[in-house]
Amino acid sequence: YTTPETWAARQSMLRETFLKGVGLWPLPVRPPVKTIVNERRVYDDYSVENVALETLPGFYCTGNLYRPIGRKDLSPIVLCPHGHFRPLGRFREDQQIRCAHFARMGATVFSYSLVGWQDSTQTTHDDPLVLALQTWNSLRAVDFLTALPRIDATRIGVTGASGGGTQAMYLSLIDDRITALAPLVIIYPWTEEQACLCEGGLPIMKPADTNAIELAAACAPKPQLLISVGADSTKDFPVVGFPFMQHMYALAGAKDA
Repeated sequence: YTTPETWAARQSMLRETFLKGVGLWPLPVRPPVKTIVNERRVYDDYSVENVALETLPGFYCTGNLYRPIGRKDLSPIVLCPHGHFRPLGRFREDQQIRCAHFARMGATVFSYSLVGWQDSTQTTHDDPLVLALQTWNSLRAVDFLTALPRIDATRIGVTGASGGGTQAMYLSLIDDRITALAPLVIIYPWTEEQACLCEGGLPIMKPADTNAIELAAACAPKPQLLISVGADSTKDFPVVGFPFMQHMYALAGAKDA
């Protein structure tokens, strides 16, 4: 794609293909989210609460809500889906520390479980519809967070590593409310056949002849932080994927994003 018009058309098609693949085209009307919030723990400059969102009748997205204490202006939002880090998932020490730091910096943070992990027990992670369920959970999490008091709905970020990075990318692709994303150690040229069911268990890439790098690029013009490492499949991204993404971001009028 060499013109803004052709790339914009491709971005629109990639988004529609994804939503059709997970059975969410067109996006359904969403009522207010029913929530269960309890066990608030208060620390020096942030608090943590246990949260369950009823995203479908009798089906829950479970997580932890981190909130800043003492912030006088509106709080930005950060969603933190976790990756396939067994056995602890969102309970990993580093994920909890990261969320606490975001809250101490003034953000309202939601760290939530993959379907079938931790206290998400209505089905298993190998459910054939796990990708649709997780995508829906992420959308409903944004609905929940943007309805909270004293938040800034114009600043919504999402970040995660590995499978959590995949969820960050997918949510940013389909939800215009997301304003920045940081998918870590996951952007390389994989396709749905190579992924976990929660990343590729439904026809979201093959019908559009695409892969993870192009889907990440299709999140343009939203600012995007990409992190790769030298010991996994992302090691070649700076050479293989990054120039492509820079080109596509430039076509979207966001060369520096």
